[in-house]
Amino acid sequence: DGKTIASASEDKTVKLWSLDGKLIRSFLVGSVTNISFSPDGKTIASASEEENDYTVKLWSLNGKLLQTFWGHKRPGTKVTFSPDSQIVASASEDNTVRLWRVTRESSIILQGHKGWVHFVSFSPDG
Repeated sequence: DGKTIASASEDKTVKLWSLDGKLIRSFLVGSVTNISFSPDGKTIASASEEENDYTVKLWSLNGKLLQTFWGHKRPGTKVTFSPDSQIVASASEDNTVRLWRVTRESSIILQGHKGWVHFVSFSPDG
């Protein structure tokens, strides 16, 4: 609805805020490098930097873990949703981008970078 802000901190929490600065909810997610709302506003994706846990996770807005995606060999740097909220793209320090269907645990790996991938983005039309 464009009226909620999500933040992630070194204290291993994600916090949801109203635009007037009131804390709506806080939940423990672990050490994250990036978070992103799904375009439909129902889910948050997070990229992890915990040692040996370089996962991408999907969370409900009440803090319930919905899905964990394993595959990156180094910390994630960016997560973003496709315009239809059905695919999560994750960039990583392992020089790859992975595409995850929110309903499956497998990924498509995009390789070719010779260094860390810092950002990934979908075109607005999908």
